[in-house]
Amino acid sequence: MDSLAIPQDFSVEDNGHIVVKAAGKTAHAAFPEGSDSAAVKLARVLAGAPFLTEKEKACFRFPDQGFADYYGEGMGIGFEGGLSGRLTLAGGMARTERGRFIQNFNIRYPVTADAEALVRQMSAIAGTYGWILDWNRDNPPCVIDPESPVVRELTSLCCQVLGTEAEACSMDGGTYARKLPNAVAFGPGIRGQKKPCPPGHGGGQPDECVKIENLTNAMEIYIEALKRLDVLIGG
Repeated sequence: MDSLAIPQDFSVEDNGHIVVKAAGKTAHAAFPEGSDSAAVKLARVLAGAPFLTEKEKACFRFPDQGFADYYGEGMGIGFEGGLSGRLTLAGGMARTERGRFIQNFNIRYPVTADAEALVRQMSAIAGTYGWILDWNRDNPPCVIDPESPVVRELTSLCCQVLGTEAEACSMDGGTYARKLPNAVAFGPGIRGQKKPCPPGHGGGQPDECVKIENLTNAMEIYIEALKRLDVLIGG
């Protein structure tokens, strides 16, 4: 391994075969900003390994360049569309299986984007590196007009209970609301509020938690929301 430059935050073990390790930083696929993919870091180093063939190097260049940013620019699918914001792309788990290198990924795309066009573009990019794209699941995004009576009523209620001025917003996280007609995701998350846990802890982790004050506010909002929606929708 003397001929391969290894960054300081990598480790190398030789137990009869060479093992190169890299550490990264996880993040939710819906909010990839600040993450640091260990798989992409490894691919970047191995793409320049002098002892690999050009075909093998090309294999590693794809995750290195295709997943180098959070917004799909490396894949040629960068897109931003109105209410649902900017497309995000997160590289997931990487593994080998039956002699093949498999890289999972997750895309959250705006409601105005064409999913089939995204697939065609990514397939073309992947093909230049000798990869094949397997698009196995698509949950189309959904957006409800923030000026609709229901959203305006819910937003007004939140402002009243929380004592703040807030606007309806879209988020990249998935929601079961998409399975119901004219439904919106409605929860106690408060944009811009400082989290009770240090970086790397909290949401999605074993020590996930929520402020009690947020829960009590949420209960008040939920109860009043049901009453107002009953009047608004039920007449």
